[in-house]
Amino acid sequence: LLERGLADRVVRAKREIVATNRRAADRVLGGIPVASHAMSPHLWIDLGADADAHEISDRARARGVSITPANAFAVGRPRAQTFVRVAIGATAGAAQIETAMPVLAGLIRGTRLAMSSIV
Repeated sequence: LLERGLADRVVRAKREIVATNRRAADRVLGGIPVASHAMSPHLWIDLGADADAHEISDRARARGVSITPANAFAVGRPRAQTFVRVAIGATAGAAQIETAMPVLAGLIRGTRLAMSSIV
């Protein structure tokens, strides 16, 4: 793979997939902050101090969107309970991202609205 240049082509193709999917995700998520490097195949999204990442993950899964609560990756870090990880590098097409992200964005925005106080 290395001698024939195939590894470089695979890396370039994967980078293009991630870049395309990241642009699609950013378009749909709008102002929802994402804590990830631009070329990361994962998005880390902070749901807010009062949010429950497991609950959001369960709601997303019920709507056909699979995300993972961050504390599945962070042992002993209580702040991780408010983050979710979204894999954007596992699909070859932005169409899947553009279908899933509105579901996720709606759940996140709904959670943030529910957390806001009315005075």
